[in-house]
Amino acid sequence: MRVDLLTKEIMRYESLLNAEGGAFAQTKSQEKQKVGTLLKEKERLEKALRHECDGSLPYSLAPKTLGRLLEQINREIQIKQASSFEKELNQFLLELKNDISFRSGTTGLIAAEAIEDNLKDFLASKPKGELLFDISEREAGMIEQSFEQDIKKS
Repeated sequence: MRVDLLTKEIMRYESLLNAEGGAFAQTKSQEKQKVGTLLKEKERLEKALRHECDGSLPYSLAPKTLGRLLEQINREIQIKQASSFEKELNQFLLELKNDISFRSGTTGLIAAEAIEDNLKDFLASKPKGELLFDISEREAGMIEQSFEQDIKKS
């Protein structure tokens, strides 16, 4: 009798455990599916965000900063052009001085000094400074065009 009573009680506990454990297993499976779905959605959203931020959208959200960046790029292009022009001009001036001193006397030297002084004044008005980005005119144009296109899109 005692064995029958214990057997019945064991069976009752087993059925309770199966009922509760079965519900837990079913819930666990559903929760795993939810996690999988949420992870896929998160991945999709991250990919979409990266795609949006790949272009110049972040810059279009900060127009003042974008304006300063484009101004700096244009200023650097002018500095590079002026620097290149000055180097070529100095080389030409050196050749001119040598030619003048070889061909003529004092009048030539006075003329060379006058030319040099005027060129120095001219070059003093040209932009000078350090280059932060040191990019080519082509690259600067591509950046500016990219920003303009993205701004039109938004």
